Amino acid sequence: MRPLHAGLICVAAVGLGGLTGTYVLPDASPARTAPVPSTSVVTPTTRPTATPSPSLTPSPSPSPAKRLTESDLLSVRSFADQSVAVTSYPQGGKTDPSMDATLCVADDPHAGKRTLHDLTGHDPTLQGYWTETDDGYAAGQLASTADDPADAEDSVTALVAAQRPCLAAKPGHWVLGPARTADFSSTRSATWFGYFPDEQNTEGRAPDDVEPCGGTLVARNGARFTVVNVRMCLDEGQLAGLSEAASERLG
Repeated sequence: MRPLHAGLICVAAVGLGGLTGTYVLPDASPARTAPVPSTSVVTPTTRPTATPSPSLTPSPSPSPAKRLTESDLLSVRSFADQSVAVTSYPQGGKTDPSMDATLCVADDPHAGKRTLHDLTGHDPTLQGYWTETDDGYAAGQLASTADDPADAEDSVTALVAAQRPCLAAKPGHWVLGPARTADFSSTRSATWFGYFPDEQNTEGRAPDDVEPCGGTLVARNGARFTVVNVRMCLDEGQLAGLSEAASERLG
């Protein structure tokens, strides 16, 4: 693995404070069916016959969406499946809504600070943080639940677009590679961008036929979406595998 440029390493202070929380929407009040009075018909030759009343049992309210939990984030096993040994840090009960949601952030001349809310309108409801056992490089994950699958797709589109300013940079400055996308179903997909350090950018863009050294991945599953910034030196195949795992675990 190649070392990442020191200026882009997310030190432990980025995510070691309290890191996870869950927002719970109150259950919608179930719609109740108004009572319908029973009726009867009387004739001179028959006894009154009661017409059965419709059921007064209210329709069951829809069960709330399953809350995001730590099991919906990447795990130590997710990294181990990509041959990367990591240590997971406890989330501590809340998230940090001011945390940058992309690698393409303020230390780059053509991008400002980008939080998840800035880009998608949604605050993170869950956050994860891991460091590589061998050298301490880190990965951070933010996850949230959108209003519906279409909204989640829009959020992913916004997160992907936020990486594009960093696909080009002057030679000698780090750069992101082109987007790679995998569609696993109509509601589950992932997109990732490889990271190429300063010395690999000789033409103002990512070099051809060179493995990345980490990167950013964005994934969705139904109404849920996530972004993971990987500052560990993962290659293209490892990023693809981690992207699929991130998407799958959101379900």
